[in-house]
Amino acid sequence: MRIYRLRIIGNLADGQPATSVWFTRKADAPKIARDLRSLDVDDTPNDPDLEEFKVPSKKSDLVHFLNLNCRL
Repeated sequence: MRIYRLRIIGNLADGQPATSVWFTRKADAPKIARDLRSLDVDDTPNDPDLEEFKVPSKKSDLVHFLNLNCRL
């Protein structure tokens, strides 16, 4: 299975330095990117980075994937 993540780094409206959104359909990326850009209050526009992940279905491999990619 493939999942996607868009991340944006900048001066965000909620005061956070970065945020990300996970989703399952690559076709949703443009809308999610627009939504993320609207959070950026910095003078310099930042484009979100699109990342694609192949998620393993075996339980032990899935836990390993989550530990590598879903840290706070």
